[in-house]
Amino acid sequence: MSGTWRDAFLKILHWLRSHLQEDFKWGYYGSMAAFLGLCLGLNFYLLPDQTIERWMTSRYYGKPAGFLAYFIFYGVPYLIATLMHIGFHRDYALLRSLKFWGRFVLVLAVLALDAGFYTHRALYTLAETPAGNYALRRIVGNLSSVLTIFLPLLLVRALLDRKLESFYGLTWRNFDPRPYLILLGLMVPLVLAASFTEGFLNYYPTFKLQIAARVESLPAWATVTLYESAYALDFVWEELMLRGFMIVGMVAFMGRAAVMPMVAVYCFRHFAKPFGEALSSIFGGWILGVIALRSRSLMGGVLVHIGIALMMELFAMLHKL
Repeated sequence: MSGTWRDAFLKILHWLRSHLQEDFKWGYYGSMAAFLGLCLGLNFYLLPDQTIERWMTSRYYGKPAGFLAYFIFYGVPYLIATLMHIGFHRDYALLRSLKFWGRFVLVLAVLALDAGFYTHRALYTLAETPAGNYALRRIVGNLSSVLTIFLPLLLVRALLDRKLESFYGLTWRNFDPRPYLILLGLMVPLVLAASFTEGFLNYYPTFKLQIAARVESLPAWATVTLYESAYALDFVWEELMLRGFMIVGMVAFMGRAAVMPMVAVYCFRHFAKPFGEALSSIFGGWILGVIALRSRSLMGGVLVHIGIALMMELFAMLHKL
């Protein structure tokens, strides 16, 4: 690890600036902003008492058709963002690439598998009351991504991507944590300010200790530690999917065009969260996507994602003490 903290941070800024210079077109970025802005408005203000995700998928809860519903739910933003890139950058070769479209379908299949996986929710039937086994259900729910993301991508890597130097960027090799710690530090006042809003406190903390305390036999500190550990681990698999498979794994097929479709999907994955978080996911997703593209590593994203997530949990818990 060489250089100063300032040099490490300036390197990240150079990556972001270079990507913007190469990729930016007013029509492209303006159209993406309009599309995601329209979807955010529809999701948070025009659909009464539900989200776009719930509207599209709730009727298929626990059914095989749920996989197809989520394939379409994520396929729409992914396809629109891809077509916008093709149109504004005149990258028509991408339209004719069968390898790209095959990988496009594979990405959506893993996303749909992860979102539409309901087997672990059978634990609900173990409870005599709605609150029963709350901690167990929440912990297992966070660990389910091992089955829906980690293992499928491990198989894809073994069959299709053996030439990649790492497991879609999941490596500590040449990783410098300093710029990401700076980014986390910059996020502290923003998350702290957000923690005073009603939407934030209605959603966070994601683990409702007052429910678990009524039915669980473990001490509160042990229950919270187990849950938050599983919660943090889930973000490793989230980064592996979004910045790993969708960026590092797609560079050979899309180049820098891999970033914006991932951003659109990432935004859609936040539709059930507070509006401010969904909006900021566009900017955060773009930054982490560019970093993954340039560094071929997702460890920075893992560090930032886990750090922000646990920061949100902590601030919300402090508000509710």
